[in-house]
Amino acid sequence: MSRHGDEQVQALEYAYTTMAASQALADALGTNLDALPYQLWPDVAPADTAGLFVVYATTDTTDHNGIGGVPRLFAGVPLTVRVTGATRSYDDLAPAARVLYDLFHGARNVPLTGGGMVLTCTRVGAVQYPETAEGIEYRHLGHQLQVEVN
Repeated sequence: MSRHGDEQVQALEYAYTTMAASQALADALGTNLDALPYQLWPDVAPADTAGLFVVYATTDTTDHNGIGGVPRLFAGVPLTVRVTGATRSYDDLAPAARVLYDLFHGARNVPLTGGGMVLTCTRVGAVQYPETAEGIEYRHLGHQLQVEVN
């Protein structure tokens, strides 16, 4: 059963449930599986988030329609997942970024709990940048993904 109209919600649900179940990601972030959900943030992490954490977000969705009046086949949702931490070195973020790559790139036919399915998830680019906020230097390292949902 597809869920037309909420493809971005589907992609965010997929990202969260995939990450929250990953012992490898918990290990890479230096936390335990029970505490992992408190290190995963949609869009923006709270200012008081400590340690390494993951921020994930979607942008505009593109519909892929059939020919000759065939209704929409699937939607493409750009999804960014990135590890963030108050560090001066990307090396501190690299283990968690590698886990994120392994969790998402190449995924196929993943059913979603609320209906619909992730048909494919492919890495299409990298994310790497520094940022200073409130006098604290942060680094971000991760991936731009294309998630095809139905």
